[in-house]
Amino acid sequence: MKQTIITLLLALAAGTLTATADIVKGRVVDAETKEPLPEAQVGFIQNSDYGWYGYNVAVDSLGIFSFLASGRGSLEVSMLGYYSKSKPVLAFSDSRKDTIDIGDIELKMSAQMLKMVEVTGRARRFTVRGDTIVFHPEAFHLQEGTRLDELIRQLPGVQVDNEGNLSWNGKPIRITMDGESLFGGDALVQQLPAEAVQEIKAYNRQSEFSERTGKDDGTEDMVLDLTIKPGFLDRWYGDVSAGYQSPKYYEGELSMNRLSKTDPVMVFADANNVDKRHRRTMRGRSSSWGNGFGQEQGASAGYQHNWQHKEGTHELKSNYNFAGGLVHDDSWRTSSEVTENYFPNTAATRSTSEDYRRSHKLEPRLNAELYWVRDSLNTFALSASAEHRNTRSHSRQTIEQEEAIAADSPYASVLSQLNSSRSEGHETRLNTRAGWDHYVKDGSLGATINLNYQDGKTDSWYDRTITSHSQSLSSSQLSQYSTTPSTSFSAYAEAHHSRWLTKIWMVQAQYSITYNRDRSDCDFLTNDVADAANSYRNRYGRQEHKLQIGQTINLAPVQLMPNIAARWQRETQDYQRGMLDTAAVRRNFFVDPSLKATWKLSKTAGFELNYSFNTKQPGIIETIGYRDLTEPLFITEGNPDLKDTHAHDVKLTYNMIIARSQTSLSASVAYNHNDRETTTALSYDPTTAVYVSRPENVRGSRSWNFRLNFDQALGEYFRLLSDFRMNTSQRYGYLTLLPTQSERMLNRQSSLNPSENLTLAVDYNWLKASVFTELNASRLRYTASPEQNTTIWNNNYGFRAEATHGNFVFITSITERTSRGYTIDSMNRDILVWDGSITWKILKNKARLTLEFDDILNNEDGRWSQQSAYQQTTSWSDFRHHYVGISFTYHLDAKKKE
Repeated sequence: MKQTIITLLLALAAGTLTATADIVKGRVVDAETKEPLPEAQVGFIQNSDYGWYGYNVAVDSLGIFSFLASGRGSLEVSMLGYYSKSKPVLAFSDSRKDTIDIGDIELKMSAQMLKMVEVTGRARRFTVRGDTIVFHPEAFHLQEGTRLDELIRQLPGVQVDNEGNLSWNGKPIRITMDGESLFGGDALVQQLPAEAVQEIKAYNRQSEFSERTGKDDGTEDMVLDLTIKPGFLDRWYGDVSAGYQSPKYYEGELSMNRLSKTDPVMVFADANNVDKRHRRTMRGRSSSWGNGFGQEQGASAGYQHNWQHKEGTHELKSNYNFAGGLVHDDSWRTSSEVTENYFPNTAATRSTSEDYRRSHKLEPRLNAELYWVRDSLNTFALSASAEHRNTRSHSRQTIEQEEAIAADSPYASVLSQLNSSRSEGHETRLNTRAGWDHYVKDGSLGATINLNYQDGKTDSWYDRTITSHSQSLSSSQLSQYSTTPSTSFSAYAEAHHSRWLTKIWMVQAQYSITYNRDRSDCDFLTNDVADAANSYRNRYGRQEHKLQIGQTINLAPVQLMPNIAARWQRETQDYQRGMLDTAAVRRNFFVDPSLKATWKLSKTAGFELNYSFNTKQPGIIETIGYRDLTEPLFITEGNPDLKDTHAHDVKLTYNMIIARSQTSLSASVAYNHNDRETTTALSYDPTTAVYVSRPENVRGSRSWNFRLNFDQALGEYFRLLSDFRMNTSQRYGYLTLLPTQSERMLNRQSSLNPSENLTLAVDYNWLKASVFTELNASRLRYTASPEQNTTIWNNNYGFRAEATHGNFVFITSITERTSRGYTIDSMNRDILVWDGSITWKILKNKARLTLEFDDILNNEDGRWSQQSAYQQTTSWSDFRHHYVGISFTYHLDAKKKE
């Protein structure tokens, strides 16, 4: 009976609490780092007229808690390794609408835990603050002097493609400093020491329109925002390097940046003959390797000034910058190619070519930019650039053409070609752009104008020798010359207006006009006689009016962004070539709808859906019945019957970050469908050994793409990364048409391409190592040429390691590459590639002396192959490998100011 009465009293107290309680909320954080503590235990002890009782309160991943309370109570907060803390709560209200925010409850780490942290502790690689992922550089095992780009590549969720471009869960990354665009871009990231960075924040940054209006318009950039430690600003950072590679290659580079919030400066110079190409502007840098051998000498410099002023509570930031440079490039390469064209009834032709090319370029350039925030309502942008290029090249090419009358028949030689050519030319490009944005209540309006001008001329000389190996064909020799001046002018102007009509509905409108006018001529001579059949006059004009209406509908947590664009185009083509003299006019009206939808399940997880429909047109010159006889054995012609292609694209993406388990996951599925495609259709006449190429429409294609990428921390030192992809598609092409056929034969290519890139990495104090497996399969099936069916495998297995001992760093990489399924036996091979290097840190770690060993076993080659519904091509190109190199790099002192 007594227990029953107590139960009833507690129930009565709870009912009264629910009816008149206040909402109490707060957050549990670390007293030193201010990071949320989602593992904290929160208990509330309630005092009432009937005694007291207690219950636990849930804490979410951000350390936030909330509960109902009435009257007097006590909050007890505890966590393993921290001192407990209590806080009184007084909640006296007649309404449930009152909220009591007790703010942050800071827990101090216990003395015992502090000792453990000093000995063995390691910070989390990242934590979550709202919708921002915060990376902590101190949690990564970095060698002294490590550059920032090395740290960024280790961040969970960051991917690096073959060109070195960074992305976060599939989205391109923009790097900022304290929320502003980073002067120097990737170049500064490669020079700034990792120790200069206090923290790195990853988040989707809203557009300036969203920041001004306080409402989300759905336009976001993926940003890595750097917080620089005090003492590292207003200093010069850079590298001076020099190197030598066997047997006769060199490389030298000077790259300097002054890191400043007000007056950053960039200076760059390089000279090398390893075919490495650098381009530097105030916005960043790009570096690439050529396709063979080459040399470059170049220099560039730039200056930027940033200033700001306040207007009320607004901090208005403006800047201007200018930069210039001069680059000289020479490149040369030798390559070979085997091309097989499929015929009906298993017949085919094979063309084997060897090609040597050399080119020369000289490129001066200038550019300037201004971004001026006049006041809180008006922003202006202005930019201009000028670039000139002188070019010179020459090449030699030998071609052997063969025929096979059946699949089991050997190839028989038909003819040989020897071609040599040289050319000289120049090109000038001018560009200017001006923009204005004006912000009004709940919206903005603005305008942009862009002007481009291009002028150039190329003179070319050709010598062609054709030797016949068949009695039905004759040999010939041609000497050809052409001069091709060209000019191009384009203008673009647009006006836009955006406004929030309600709290959840925004409408955007944009109207633009595009104008193009191109002129290109060609005077062609064959054996010093004017060749009217290959000389032409080409005038092209285009006008486009485009009206685009977009919407943003915020139905939290769902956001919808439908968009529709209406385009009216008028194109003119005045073309004269030989006996052909035509003037064509094409008018079109297109409607292109699209949709973007996002669903945020939480601050760090959500879906994104994208759909688009667009129309692709063939070039108007492709729809003219011209005939190009420049290459006597390979004639190209237009097709007046070409039609447009309509494409549907849809993609669904899911992204998730779990701070507690240190997990990053991204999954996507995409579908593409084209109602028709344009392909190259070949015809071949065995009696003359002449190919004719023309564009043709074929049945539409479709493809599915699936991707699953995850990055998982396994304890303190291990990391598992997986990138799985699956692609399936159907595409069509025509087999080569023979004179004995009345119509072309359609061939369908069905492909299935699964791939998996799996890496297990360990990151210990003195050791960084990983084992990896890269599996890539391509299953190809053909309806009209089943003899070409195959399953191609390209797999890589390997091991990478970096070990540090004292001032020495040892790096090695061993990769086993296997290829199977190619019709050319030389492509089916196993290759073991071993690279390594030894680096000695000297001069108090300001300099490095590196000994590099590339392709120690001399097994790499430059072979690759591709296959379509009508053709297979296998290529080889020479490139630098199997060398020993030594380099010296000096880093400007990266120690902060005391």
